Amino acid sequence: MDEIFAFRIRMKPYPRTLFFILLVLPVVFIGRGEVVSAQESQAPRVELLTMDGSKPNLSATGEGITSYKIGDLYDRGATQINLLKQADAGFKIELPLGYSIFNNLIYGVKTKAVFTGPTDITFKLPSVRTIETFNQLRILYAEYDLAEPDVPKWIDATFAEDALQRAAGWLSEAEIKQRSRDFETRTLHAVTRYDVPLLMIVALLDPTRVRDKRTADLVINGTATQQVTEGRLVTYELKVTNKGPDTANAISLHAAPSARCIITEQHYKTGTTPRP
Repeated sequence: MDEIFAFRIRMKPYPRTLFFILLVLPVVFIGRGEVVSAQESQAPRVELLTMDGSKPNLSATGEGITSYKIGDLYDRGATQINLLKQADAGFKIELPLGYSIFNNLIYGVKTKAVFTGPTDITFKLPSVRTIETFNQLRILYAEYDLAEPDVPKWIDATFAEDALQRAAGWLSEAEIKQRSRDFETRTLHAVTRYDVPLLMIVALLDPTRVRDKRTADLVINGTATQQVTEGRLVTYELKVTNKGPDTANAISLHAAPSARCIITEQHYKTGTTPRP
């Protein structure tokens, strides 16, 4: 959840003035478009789960993360993947509207290796019984914001639909086909170009509840002077936060107080941490 901005309005009211604030929030989302030369495959090839004694930590039925491949490795180290409970995540898990945790599958990654993306993470999910359910599964990972590290934003890294189109510039056709979802083997891939997912959730998507793509839920919280006295300043402090699922750009907030109220000061503070 990214804080977009906060601001303070100081007003000087006249007697018996009733204040109204009209908030209009037009949102325009500009996606993370990526233009990559399609000359040579840039598929992740370095396997973390076979390095320095690392190995997949699967259930008795073979469910879990079977492979975690990366792009550039700077320092070797062991990697451990654990199935977590929600209470072990270190923060309250609040998924975007339309997503729910599937079969309590929450995975945390601990590694001593130093590396960067791209990443290619393979999930085996034998507990999925029907193809209808399998087709609605998504892999979400927590993207941390330095402004609010305890309230991460959830990013859909499932290798499907939009991800397939974005990958056309850095994966060959054969590599794209290898990473397509496969119900017969219950295999699902999550791919990132730059980010390094360390906490991932297998989520079930409900298309009837999910918001349209390229949208963001904005929430406004604020405080105001409890008692208004003639000739005194009235202070409103408003905080706008983005609960995702996408980045929100070109946001504006309009305050329209009574015509008998004079705005004397406005202060803005941004809290957004830019994404790479």
